[in-house]
Amino acid sequence: GCGRAGLVAAALGIGKVCISDINEDALLFAKINILKNKLQDVAEVRRIDVAKCDIPDRFSLILGAEILYIDHLYRPMVKFFKRCMAKDRDIGNKLPPARVVHASEHRRKITPFLKKAEKEFGISRKQIGLREKAGKEDSDQRHLIDIIHLTSLR
Repeated sequence: GCGRAGLVAAALGIGKVCISDINEDALLFAKINILKNKLQDVAEVRRIDVAKCDIPDRFSLILGAEILYIDHLYRPMVKFFKRCMAKDRDIGNKLPPARVVHASEHRRKITPFLKKAEKEFGISRKQIGLREKAGKEDSDQRHLIDIIHLTSLR
């Protein structure tokens, strides 16, 4: 809800970044974060409804974090990714193929989404472990994260 994945991508110099959400408060937080981090030249904010998939743009990288939490949006999300992913011919031979990269905590069950996506995308899935340092008196928190990569089959 604050555009963290897009902010990191913009700060790392990925290129022009579009941070999107449907929630107006989340968009406001993203705008504030863009300004606070002086990324206004490389990042923009747009309200996008994935269920309507009404944007004309195509992207070489669609990056998401914890966006697969509403089951009834799985099918529209697959259609949105398919519609908005750049065709390889659009991005040229020097860049990697267009892809979707998504990260979510392993306890979030994303298998139903992957079942819907497998008809349209090649899927690779990797799990990584993270340790979050807590205060001196608290124990560290451990997280298991699923990273999925979707690449177009056609």
